This record gives sequence, structure tokens and C-alpha cells, in this order.
Amino acid sequence: MVEIEKINDLVVYSPTEAAIVEMRTKYMALSVAGLDDKQGYEACKKARIEVKGYRVMVDKQRKDFKKDALEYGRMVEAKAQAIIGPLEEIEAYLRAQQDVIDKEKQRQAEEAERKSRELFDYRQRELFKYRSMQYVSPEQLVAMDEEDFQALLSKVMDDYFAEQKKQEEENTRLAKLEAERKEHEAKISAQAEENRRLQAKIIKQQEDENNELLKKAALQKQKEAEEKAAREAREREAVLKIADEKLFAEIKAQFPTVELAWMEIARLRKSSMAGMDANKYQTVI
Repeated sequence: MVEIEKINDLVVYSPTEAAIVEMRTKYMALSVAGLDDKQGYEACKKARIEVKGYRVMVDKQRKDFKKDALEYGRMVEAKAQAIIGPLEEIEAYLRAQQDVIDKEKQRQAEEAERKSRELFDYRQRELFKYRSMQYVSPEQLVAMDEEDFQALLSKVMDDYFAEQKKQEEENTRLAKLEAERKEHEAKISAQAEENRRLQAKIIKQQEDENNELLKKAALQKQKEAEEKAAREAREREAVLKIADEKLFAEIKAQFPTVELAWMEIARLRKSSMAGMDANKYQTVI
């Protein structure tokens, strides 16, 4: 079927029309039953490749035949088209058989990709609820089965709540420390306030005592001034009574204080009384 024949200067293509009828009968009966029909798919593929080879070969022959002359070229063209048309029809049929499967495979791949994205988004949202994606890669997340994912999610939840509890305990500890600090500061502040109150009280007491001492000193000073004035008045009175100032000066030098003078007067009086008693006694005898 692959030889080229020339009869009466007419172009004869290979394959012949009889061969095309044979191919039509043989190959147009082929079909692909479904995704699992690998044998039918391969048969259509093999037959299509063969028909395509003939079509390409005839097209090449057409080009070669057209080189001789325009009329010859028209004849070649017409003959080629008469063969190419049926071949293209057969090829298109076989292509359509393949396309059904190829499109279905593409649809299934796109569907699988869509489900994979949806699964990833869902699982990612579930993990993000507990602020975690560090356990697995996105590819691993999609590839694992539901049981493994639930086990992972359970671990993530346990870790999350354990961390939450740890953080709460830490917050409680810090709050307790803060409360103790404030309580300690309050005690220090209260003690400082009490110290200030006591210090003010002590200062007030000292001021009162100082004022009392000053008052007593003033009274004492006033008393001493009054006593001095009285003493000086008595001295002046004595000066008037004792004409002899010299004698007064001697007496004052001998008795610088009134008390000493009083003591001397008392002594003299006792002495005088004793003398009087002695004279009286002698007179009786």
C-alpha cells in the first residue's frame, strides 16, 4: 500500500481508495468504552497515528507532484484532496474518541485540584484556630488521610490549650506579684505616713517643752528681777536707816545676801537671849 504508481501519466497515490475504504471499515469501528478501557484507547491512538502518517505522506506526494506543472499540480491537488478528506474524517473521529477520555482526565484532574484546594483551606482554617501550621508542610497537610489529620488537630488543640493554661498561670503569678508589690508599697507608704505623724508629734512635744522651758525661764527671770528689785529696795531702805554708809558697806560685804544677814541676826538674837538668861540666873543666886 505504500508504493506510488503512475498509469497513463495519471497520478496514483498510495494508499489507494480501496485502502481508505478498508481503513474506514476497520478504524471507524474502534471506540473507547471508558476510563478503564486502556486497550480501546491505545488502539484508537495507534490507528490515528497510522492514518495521520498516510495523510502526511499523501500531502508530501501532493507537493512533489505539483512541481512538474500547474495542470499536473491541479490533478495532484484534486487527487490528494479526494484522499485527504476521508483520511481527515477518520483522523477526526479517532481524535474525538481520544478527546473524550483526555477531556475526562482533565476534568477529573481539575476536580481533584479543586478538592485538594478546598481540603487544604479547610484544614488550614482548623489549624489556624489554634494558631498553628508549624507541624506539617502544605503538601503533607493535603496528603494525609482524615484520621491522621484529626490526630494532628487533636495534638495542636492539646498544645494550644496547654499553652493557654501556662499563660494564664503565668498571668496569675504576675498579677499576684503585682498585688504583693502594691500591698508592700502601701505598707511602706502607711509606715512612712505614721513615721511622719510621730515625728510631727515629737517635734510638737519638743516645741511645747521648749516653750514651757522658755516660759519657766521667763518667769524665773522675772522672779529673779523682782527679787533683785525687792532686795535693792530693802537695801535702799537699810541705807536710809543706817546713816553710816561705810558701816552699811561693811555689813553688805560681810553679808552679801539677805539670807546671811537674817542668819546673823538670828544668831545675835539667840546670843542675846542666852546672855539675858545667864544674868537672870546669877541674880537669883
